[in-house]
Amino acid sequence: MFDSQQASIQVGSVSKFQEEANVMIYEVLKTSREEMFASEDGKYSEKYLGKTRELYLFVRRDLGVRTRRGDVASGKHGVTVGSLVGKIVKSMEFNGGLGSVLVKVFEGIRSK
Repeated sequence: MFDSQQASIQVGSVSKFQEEANVMIYEVLKTSREEMFASEDGKYSEKYLGKTRELYLFVRRDLGVRTRRGDVASGKHGVTVGSLVGKIVKSMEFNGGLGSVLVKVFEGIRSK
């Protein structure tokens, strides 16, 4: 089947495709990263989340735990969730808010 459909492909065109694809992929990743970082309250990421959306937004919006920033390879270390774990632990206390968020998450799972 494929033997009758053979077409000659020049090696240069494959290399050119790879170069153009690399540039395009880099630009999409760069733009997505910039949009995500500009969205302090989690708005950018929430559209990709499922049942854990409520928990993610609680941590990002209510607790103020920002998305990790920095580039370890270049020596820039940003704030991590680990360094802000105290805020998350405190939210687990009786009236800290995490309990009601988890109830919403589990209700969403149960209703499906």
